[in-house]
Amino acid sequence: MEVSAEIQSLVVSAAWHTANTRSLLWGQAAEDMSVAEEASLRLAQLLREDQAATIKSLCFHSAWYAANTRRLVLWDAEKDRRGVKASKELLASLMQVELANLIAEMARHASWHAANTRSMMWTAAAKDLEMFEDCVAQLDILLARDFENFEAPDMPLSPIRLERSESNNFDQEVPLERTKSEKLLLTTAADGYPSPSPGAGVHLDLAEDRDAGATTADAAPLSPASSAQPKIVRSISSATTRSKHSTLQRTKCILDDVIAAWQKVIIGSEGVDAASFVAASFATVLVYDVFGRVLSPVQADMRSNIEIIQKKVKETPNLTLEQMVDRDAKKAGSFQKAGDTKDTTTLSLVWLLRFERLLEILLGTVLEDRDKALSACILKGYEGTLKKHHGWLTRNAISAAILAAPSRSSFMSALSSDAALGMRAIREMLEVYSPVLKRE
Repeated sequence: MEVSAEIQSLVVSAAWHTANTRSLLWGQAAEDMSVAEEASLRLAQLLREDQAATIKSLCFHSAWYAANTRRLVLWDAEKDRRGVKASKELLASLMQVELANLIAEMARHASWHAANTRSMMWTAAAKDLEMFEDCVAQLDILLARDFENFEAPDMPLSPIRLERSESNNFDQEVPLERTKSEKLLLTTAADGYPSPSPGAGVHLDLAEDRDAGATTADAAPLSPASSAQPKIVRSISSATTRSKHSTLQRTKCILDDVIAAWQKVIIGSEGVDAASFVAASFATVLVYDVFGRVLSPVQADMRSNIEIIQKKVKETPNLTLEQMVDRDAKKAGSFQKAGDTKDTTTLSLVWLLRFERLLEILLGTVLEDRDKALSACILKGYEGTLKKHHGWLTRNAISAAILAAPSRSSFMSALSSDAALGMRAIREMLEVYSPVLKRE
C-alpha cells in the first residue's frame, strides 16, 4: 500500500484506538491497535525506519492527548502534549517541514474527531472530519508535486530498534545513537505513553490552536534530498486503494456501536455466549453518558458488575451465561445461595440485567411517546426495574435526581446530530437488544 494510504491508516487507527480505549470498547480498541501496528510496519518499508517510527510516535501521542483530555485524564494529557511537541520537532528534522506539519495536522484532526465522537460532540467532530479530509487531499497533492524530494537535508541517521514497554500500548522507538531532538522525544516517552485508564480541549503549546483549524506554519519549500541518502521507490496512493480502516468517520450516532455489539452476541443451544454478551454490555455502558450525571451511579454499578462477569469469563472461557450460573449454583448449593453470594456471576448478572432492562424500558418509552419528557421516561424505567430493590432513602434520592435529567431535545442531540437518525437507531437497538434480555 502507498505512503499516503499507510500514513492515513496509522493516523486513523491510532485515533480510534485511544478513543475506544477511554470508552472501554476493548474489542474495537484491540482491532485498531492491530491495524496501527500493521500500518506502521508497512510504512517502515516505504520510508526510512526513523521517519516511520517518529510518525507512529506522533500519531499515538496526538491520539492519547485528545482522548485523555476529553475524559479529563489531564495528567496523562499533559505528558502527551509534550510528546506531540517533541515528536513533531523530531519529524521536522527527519523530513521536509511542510510534510511533517501536514502529518501532524492530520493526526491532530483525526484524534479530536474520534475523541469528540466518543464524547458525543457531533458538531466539533464534523469540523475535525472536514479538516482531516482537507489534510489528506493536501498530502496527496504534496507527494504528487515533489514526491521523490521530500527528505530532510543531509543529517546523520540513527538506527532504530523497537522495544516493548509494559507501560505502553505500542512499541517504543529507541534509537541506538540519539540526536538532541531524539533525546527530547525519548525523555517525553520515558514519562510514559499513557496506559489505558479513563478524556474539552486544552490547546497544544505549538503553532496550532484546537479551534483555529489546520495550519501549516513554518512550512518550507521542498528541497532535494542529499545524494548520500538512498532513494526509495514509492507510489502515490489513491482513494480506491485505501482500506476501510483509513476512513475516519465511523459513526453518526452513539447507538451505532451498541447495535453492532448486540448483533454479535452469540445465542446457541446452550444459551447466550458469555464473552460476546460482556462485550455488548460494555458497549451499552456508553449510552448512560447521554443522560449526564443523573444515572451516573447506575452506570458505575453496571460497569462494576460487567467487570466481575468479565473476570469470570477469563477464568472459564467458552461458556454461556447459563453454564456459568449453573456452576455457581453447584458451588453454592442452590441458585438462591449463588444469587446471594458477592462477586458471583449469578449476582452480578442479576443486577446487570436490571440495569439493562431499565435502559430497555426507558428507550422504548422515548420511542413510543414522543411527547413524554426524558425525566418521565427515566422514571418509568426505574420504577419498572430497580425501585423495588432499593430502600426508602435510595428510592427518594434517585427519584429526586431524575428530576434533574436533561431535556428530551438535549438527549436526542447527544445521541446524534440528526434527530430522525437517533430515533431510527433507538428502534434498531431495541430490535437486537430486547430478544437477548428476554432469554435471561
